[in-house]
Amino acid sequence: MPDLFFLVDSDSRIIDFKTGDTGALYRKPEQFLGKRMSDVLPAGVGSQISAKLAETLEQQSLTSFEYSMTIDRELQHFEARIAPIDATHAALIARNITARKTAHQQLQERMKELDGLYKTYRLIQIETDLEHLAPAVLQVIAEAMQAPDEVHASISIDGRCWEHGDDSADGQIISAPIKSPKDKAARITVRFNQRTPPVAEEEEVLRAVATAIELWLKDDEAQAQLELYQRVVADTRDQIALIDHRLHYKMVNAAYAARLGLNPEELIGKAVGSVIEDQLFTDTIEPKLKEALTGSSVQYQQWRPQPDGSRAYMNVLYTPYKEHRGVRGVIASMHDITDLYQAQEQLRRAARVFSSSAEAVLMTDVDGAITDVNEAFEKIAGYKLEDVVGQHYSILESGRHPPSFFSAIFNDIERTGFWHGEMWNKRRSGEVFPCLITVSQVLSEEGELSGYVAVFSDISSIKDNEHRLELLAHHDPLTGAQSYPAEKKPPKPHFQDAQR
Repeated sequence: MPDLFFLVDSDSRIIDFKTGDTGALYRKPEQFLGKRMSDVLPAGVGSQISAKLAETLEQQSLTSFEYSMTIDRELQHFEARIAPIDATHAALIARNITARKTAHQQLQERMKELDGLYKTYRLIQIETDLEHLAPAVLQVIAEAMQAPDEVHASISIDGRCWEHGDDSADGQIISAPIKSPKDKAARITVRFNQRTPPVAEEEEVLRAVATAIELWLKDDEAQAQLELYQRVVADTRDQIALIDHRLHYKMVNAAYAARLGLNPEELIGKAVGSVIEDQLFTDTIEPKLKEALTGSSVQYQQWRPQPDGSRAYMNVLYTPYKEHRGVRGVIASMHDITDLYQAQEQLRRAARVFSSSAEAVLMTDVDGAITDVNEAFEKIAGYKLEDVVGQHYSILESGRHPPSFFSAIFNDIERTGFWHGEMWNKRRSGEVFPCLITVSQVLSEEGELSGYVAVFSDISSIKDNEHRLELLAHHDPLTGAQSYPAEKKPPKPHFQDAQR
């Protein structure tokens, strides 16, 4: 498993660890076992974890946080959860989320670039004066870059020049020529700061904006505007379509048409409902397009079928297409976020502890159906994974607790996020046994409940010892006769009873 599991005490000293990949460890086991986190990890990370550990033990509640550290000269990001075991010990589970962070950042940057292209298109539609258009486009270009405050952008056309941004930018320069009817040297240029050099996608944005300005210079009629938009989005990997108020395709790019197994020319003029699966169109696409036609942007995520029979998880954005007469259609754009979705799904399962953990771990969905257990669960409860998946967790109930006991537990979980205490459970053999258990909520990134995780251990031996101590306290160790404290001596018999 990709997680790192550490058993730590209240002094943040590492007592034990488990991992499926020792190569993921920051140091070798002999370098950190028995030592404090602050002595092993970089100062900032060590102090952060120690503070979170203290908070967890004090509040006896699950704590989640993120931290970053440089490993092999690369910045790595981790998500950590600390769960209390008792008053002085806790379990720390860490997962490397660098890939998810990177995927999310790339998606955000791509969405920002697409937003920049759309804003440029709208400016080209609205502005009729180059003196107003050029500064506005430069601002849009800067905002579409990774570090908007650290770039200097300029446009030169027909001997005129417009500038925007940081004059001190001293790094790499990218530029794109603008084919102006009058000026062969017209171009758009962006200079970057040395700390944030350009990436390929930013050059792509610059070329698309240059194309947009070329068409504006050529013709500002409605047909030229449509041609402009087609050229701007034609080669982008995102799936983009312009849909009119009758829900007919007015323009689609190659990527959008390819998803349907068609050429762009085959879609122009067709009703959206005639080429999309009936249920998908009726249940989702049609109502959301109609909502966008009212002037509201609509964004959602959904699995969509692909031409090869596979499915892709798409981020879908419907933006109202407005002219001076009002909303005339919808610009639909879709971006494949399957990799990001899968990374997020793995993250939501971060509460799973290693299968080699000495404590039993049981995971359920929101309805209490068991979704996963570890090997320790199989040893303690006697059930194998295939025996319990899909079963309700109540198969473990011993019958010794009234319904009010479980109602109180779930009231605590709903209020605090977890419950910790003792209860009686039942093994597959029917044997009832005492356990020390912690039940915690599992929340999605949106903060919604997605399930529960229970971590428990068999405390039969502890209870047996308690019972033996209780017997010793109330019985003579030599004779076995019941003994009494001085203040609770048995009553003396009546004299006549003694003479019988």
